[in-house]
Amino acid sequence: MSLFKCPECGHDISTSALACPNCGWRNIPLHPEPLKTSIKEEVSEDIKASPPSPKEVKWWKPIEQKSDKVIYIIGFICLFIWCGFKIVVWVNEPSKPEVPDESYAALFIDEARDKILKSPASAQTVNHAILGRIVEHTQDGDIYKFLAYAEVDADNSFGAKIRSNFLIIFRMRGYHFDGVEAFQEYGQEIPSTLDLKVFEKLYNWPLPKK
Repeated sequence: MSLFKCPECGHDISTSALACPNCGWRNIPLHPEPLKTSIKEEVSEDIKASPPSPKEVKWWKPIEQKSDKVIYIIGFICLFIWCGFKIVVWVNEPSKPEVPDESYAALFIDEARDKILKSPASAQTVNHAILGRIVEHTQDGDIYKFLAYAEVDADNSFGAKIRSNFLIIFRMRGYHFDGVEAFQEYGQEIPSTLDLKVFEKLYNWPLPKK
């Protein structure tokens, strides 16, 4: 440690002292170390001086992997729900015969009924039957015509529930409903043999009994 005279009071002071202990004169070094201007520069210099090891920066990798796992899990759940929905639809779908027969056509009686009622939302089929079927061969494919009997409860214009009997002729193209061709309402009584004479003559189908 070297000493020098204080330029103010002449007292001996150390070259490493920041100020004179006698008069307080400040000892400013000729080559001062540059001051760090900001915390940001200090942090960046510390990082450059000692870069982090792979173990120290490993913390972000598990987060990325966890995010990927969540995406995979959500995708698997969506796929599982979609497969379950398709299975339910497939199980509940009626089995299709080679051509639409009477048992398969009976599934579409309610659809034909709704086409002829003024208030189909309130209608409920109490009893029904397919009386027969004919096939018409056309250039666009075969058209299947079915004669159906339906006993229906529905609301009238006053909101009262009444029961009516119908004879309906509806069409199907393949396995798809194609509309109502003709229908007749017979009130609360089952159509009689006389009422069904026209149908018997045209289609030669058995008639429902009273």
